[in-house]
Amino acid sequence: MDLITTGVSASERMRRENLVSTTRNIIMEKMQLGGPSTRLLELLEDVKKQSSGGEVHLADLRNALATLATEGLVVVHGDTVKRI
Repeated sequence: MDLITTGVSASERMRRENLVSTTRNIIMEKMQLGGPSTRLLELLEDVKKQSSGGEVHLADLRNALATLATEGLVVVHGDTVKRI
């Protein structure tokens, strides 16, 4: 029923939430506040290593980073990510 009302299945929503959580944890561990930025592809490789689910695509990572940007954790400029 959830798929009908929202257009997104519960399992897909959980996968997205897990990706955001994994990305947040990696950023908190590896990036300093106000420190140097990291390239998206490097972050994608780290996420793929720690991800327990299926494949992680660049578009999925961009969506997760957009969520983190709205939370005020990161700023995305082109292909780089900076923790703020």
